[in-house]
Amino acid sequence: MKLYWRGFITGLLVYFMAGIIVNCFYELYYFYLQWGVATTDSIEAGPVKLTLSNATDWMTIFKMMFTVLGTYAGIKIINKVIK
Repeated sequence: MKLYWRGFITGLLVYFMAGIIVNCFYELYYFYLQWGVATTDSIEAGPVKLTLSNATDWMTIFKMMFTVLGTYAGIKIINKVIK
């Protein structure tokens, strides 16, 4: 029975220490995002120019990806049907 409690307590300690370490890394990452260097990425493809920064919402990025991939898939489907 002692072995069971020793393993249980060891598991709890490892769990809490891992949580503390993850929390520290999260705080450092959040601090970097808030006070870090503001970076912007820009992509240019034909007439479309896209500029993203750290303040860009993820939902906007998902909508743009869906639009681009949906348009590509639509063109592929249309080309297969016409041939």
